[in-house]
Amino acid sequence: MIKQSITAALSSIIIIKASDIMKRTRIICLIIVFMFMIMGVGYAYWSEIITVNGTVSTGELLVEFQGYDDYIDVPRPYIIYNGRSKYYDNSRVAPFTLEDNNHKLVANFIDVFPGMFYSIPFKAVNNGTMPAVFNRATITYDINDSTLKPGENEQELINTLGNNLKINDVSVKIFNRNGVKLYEVHPYYDDYIDLDNFEYELNTNILKGVSLESGQYLEITGGQGGNIANKLGGQMEFYFSTDFGNEFEEKQFTVSIQIDWRQFNAPAQ
Repeated sequence: MIKQSITAALSSIIIIKASDIMKRTRIICLIIVFMFMIMGVGYAYWSEIITVNGTVSTGELLVEFQGYDDYIDVPRPYIIYNGRSKYYDNSRVAPFTLEDNNHKLVANFIDVFPGMFYSIPFKAVNNGTMPAVFNRATITYDINDSTLKPGENEQELINTLGNNLKINDVSVKIFNRNGVKLYEVHPYYDDYIDLDNFEYELNTNILKGVSLESGQYLEITGGQGGNIANKLGGQMEFYFSTDFGNEFEEKQFTVSIQIDWRQFNAPAQ
């Protein structure tokens, strides 16, 4: 009798314990479900925040070459004769043009000869709303086919042009939108370099790492400079080497300079 009572009591305890375990299990399950619900709501909220942020505009990247008004007196080509400048009106550069939405500067040279100097403006302005970092410079040159004479090899003339159209004494200046100079460096002095080497120097030395905040502008000056530098800003003076010969008289050719910029937080290309 006592045995049966003890057995019954133990059985009821086991049943009670089992029911407690079931209740606890249910509570744990409910807690887990509740946690998943919270995580789901949290994820939805986080995703919404990401979506909203993704629609915010980051700004405009826009660095352009600066043009000039007609009233500015563009300097004439000249040579140095007996220590003095002698100007020529027949040899000329048609007023330079801006192409590719003001991203490419094109100079048109007409009827030049050895020993001549000529300068073109070089000023780039950050008209965008975000900082811009220099990415790459590309210089190309070509000859107007209509000015070629029978039997002349166009590619040989283009190679001669690239080897003998030169620049020296390069300086770089950066200004804020109010014209206050912020930075100046002379990365390349004295010795003349040809167009191909000038492109190389722009990419690896002269402009490498240069950045422009919104409203800032950059000027590059090379050679002796001219009056246009005081009115427009920087200018590059090209020198037609005395090794040219006379094969470029009565020729028309172009030199194009394109500067590509990238967003300040974009990787270099």
